[in-house]
Amino acid sequence: MAPKSAIDARESLDAVLSLIETPNWGTVHVWDDYASVGLYVYDWDLSSGVYRRLRVPAGSANRAPLASLKIVGGVPRVDCDFAFQDDIRPEILR
Repeated sequence: MAPKSAIDARESLDAVLSLIETPNWGTVHVWDDYASVGLYVYDWDLSSGVYRRLRVPAGSANRAPLASLKIVGGVPRVDCDFAFQDDIRPEILR
């Protein structure tokens, strides 16, 4: 379940995500592609209703897409330290 703020910013987010090379698109390894540019990767867990951390940032690859994320309006914000946040409850997204 995506937060309303992410749905509202979908076109902008899609534009930023298109900057990230995803040779593993369509497989579970796509999460590695996102982590390779410095993103913490979470995915919705239907059974628990929370986002579970799947990957942590890896490598020192091109992090230009991260700079683009900062200018996208309406991106959900999470007040936490991702390095220590295994799960994210949807209600803390704003």
